[in-house]
Amino acid sequence: MRWAWMDRAACRGMADTVFFPEGPHRNYSRARRICAGCPVRKECLRYALEGCIGFGMFGGLTPRQRAALRRRRRREEVA
Repeated sequence: MRWAWMDRAACRGMADTVFFPEGPHRNYSRARRICAGCPVRKECLRYALEGCIGFGMFGGLTPRQRAALRRRRRREEVA
């Protein structure tokens, strides 16, 4: 499914390998720079968090960073 905000994303038309690097030492530095200036960064991050997407760079965060954010939010909800 394609959402309207995706058409305004800074990554639109770029190679998937930038945002979905492979190998044991995944390098997200280029993706991070692109995401930093993206006008729909918040929407992208929300999309990944709500969909529990566990791979690739979304909203400027890596899979590990998104998992940590989800855990932190869960702890805050309980407190």
